[in-house]
Formats: sequence, structure tokens, C-alpha cells
Amino acid sequence: MKPRFRIATSLCAGSAGDRSDYPQLGGLRAGRRRRSFWKCVAVFFASGRRCNPDAELMLFTNDRKPPVIDGVNVGSLLAGWGVSIVQTPFTFMPPRHASGSFRNTYFKLDAVKALGAYRDDFVMHLDADCLWTRPGDKLRRYAESDRLTLYAVYGRPGPAEKAGDLTGHEMAALYRRIDPGYPESAPVRFGGELIAGRGEWFAEIDSQLTDVFAGLVQRSRREPPRFANGRTVFDGEEYLSCFVLNKFWGSRWQDAAEYVKRIWDTNVYSNASPDDLGKTVWHMPAEKQRGFPLLFREVVSPDSEFFHVPLDRFAAYLGEFVGIPERKRFYREQGQVERMLEPLRKMLRGVKRRVISRAGKEPPMNADGRR
Repeated sequence: MKPRFRIATSLCAGSAGDRSDYPQLGGLRAGRRRRSFWKCVAVFFASGRRCNPDAELMLFTNDRKPPVIDGVNVGSLLAGWGVSIVQTPFTFMPPRHASGSFRNTYFKLDAVKALGAYRDDFVMHLDADCLWTRPGDKLRRYAESDRLTLYAVYGRPGPAEKAGDLTGHEMAALYRRIDPGYPESAPVRFGGELIAGRGEWFAEIDSQLTDVFAGLVQRSRREPPRFANGRTVFDGEEYLSCFVLNKFWGSRWQDAAEYVKRIWDTNVYSNASPDDLGKTVWHMPAEKQRGFPLLFREVVSPDSEFFHVPLDRFAAYLGEFVGIPERKRFYREQGQVERMLEPLRKMLRGVKRRVISRAGKEPPMNADGRR
């Protein structure tokens, strides 16, 4: 029997008392963050189904059930596209004191664990804020190889060059404090938006992640290991996965950069290019409150252009919503006034907490803002 090809993403409903920072969500409260993530999930699977009509689509989540958003039952929407929803516990939960940002992204590692059960299939996990822009046949054939498929998000810079916010030397320095025998002097910075390969490899990666994670939790009881940029290894799952993938998969991976790109198109920075129309998958972290809400309005209607534009023009159609090569669909999900007021509301909530604390009604906050 031919192995199945499974395309998956994951959604974490959050955890009690989570105060991590999620910059691309602009200070939204928990309920609105949840709706934002579910909109991304819906758009991800709608584009995934259009571009991969015969793939098995899977969502791993610890949310009790999909919400109803703007009168649309998201669970029914996903079921119509043949998406299997798998309830998954959050076991890779970082210590609260050790993670100041992106804590819930560690749930992705529980999805990797769950995908390891499909040992005989080829599986691919992508972030939910990704868009499939064209038929996925070439990427799928590339992933059906004898190497794990990953995404070197910054390519192969020199060890002293910045790759995002760290150099290779800076990453290696911390990794060697954690493990003196760490083999890589300049680890590759793997983006967490894509991992693909045989299910049995996912099981192997889970075993490696589990061992390293347990040791880091034990080590972090007093103070978590920090990089030169001040972040801890628990400030986003990419730091842990880069540790494991570089150490154990150094000669056993291939780069998906020909097919995938992490794209930013903001007022202060843009790496978007007309050439991106040729990529198979766009990862668009800055579009959670812009392009994805607009596309959600499209995918809830089976009569919309989303489902009927020819696939050879699908990328151009999607690009009008997310700025590739330019933004043509007006962003109206959240009014301009509302977006301007949200940071002010956040500041006022902080002032209120400090006033109450000084009045002795609540315990004082630590310097990092946690009680």
C-alpha cells in the first residue's frame, strides 16, 4: 500500500496564567487571540485542500472544540474540507518563569510527537499562518525522500553574521553550555514553519526533544539558560528544535527554501518580492490581523473567488490580500480606531494593576511583570 501523505498544523488554546508576549497579535486578549488563531487555521486548510486535493489534513489542538466566529461554525467548516481534528495534551509546556514570549508555540512539539504515530506515512507540519499558493506536488515529491525536509530560514550565513537576532557562534555558545559535547560550531537556524518526512522520523525527533526538554526544565529551576540577545531557550520552540535538529540531524536533512518562504510586509520592514509568487508556501506571521481575517471571510463562502479562481492564478489572488507583490484588498477586519486604542488599553491595564498592588489588594509584581 502506498504511504499516505499527511499535512498538519497545530493550535494551542493557551494555558492558565500565560503572560507570554505574542508581538504579531498586538496585545489582543485571550478570547480574541483564540479567534485569530482559528481564522488562520481555517484559511490554512482551505488553501491546503485547494492545492492538495488528495492529502490527509490534520489539526492537532488542545482546544475543547472549534468556536463559532461571526456566525460560522469553524468545526463544520473544517469537516467539510475533510480535516481531522485530534485532541492533543500540552506536555511540552515551558516553566512559566522561564518563558517571556511565544510560550504556547511549544505546543507544536506535541504535534510532532503525535505525528510520530503515523510511522509508515509521509507527514508534514506547517504553521497555521501559512498559505498554500499552488499545487503542492513538487514540494511533496521533494519531501518524500531519504532526508528530513526543513527550512533554513536565513540560509547559510557565516558563523559571525547575524541570522535574525543571533549569530551562529552565539547560538553555539549557549548550546555548548547546555551540552559541552555539542557538535555544531555554527548551528543552522531552522524555521519552525516546516518539518516534513517519514512518520518514523517524527517519532525519533520526539524522543530527542523529550530528553533535551526534560534536562532543560530541570536546569531552569533557578535560572533558564539565556542567549546573548537575552532570550531563554523557552522563548519559542525554535530554540529547542534548532538544538535537537542540528545535533542529531546534521547530515540527514535537506532545505525546502526553494518552495517555502517566511515573508514580512509591514510598515517598518518588508522582504516581499514578486518572485514570491513562485513559492509553494508562504509563511506570513504579520498577517494574523490583516490578510488572514480578510481571507477568512472568503473561505466561509463556497461561492467566493477563493474556491473558483484557477490554480495557476491562485497565488496572485492570495497576494492581493497579503501584499505580494502589493496589497489590493482593503483591510477592514479591525477598525483603525480600535487598533490604535488597543495599546492604550494595555497600558491602562498595567497602570491599574500597579495602583491596586500599591493599595495592598494584590501581591506585588516581579520585575518581569509576573506575580
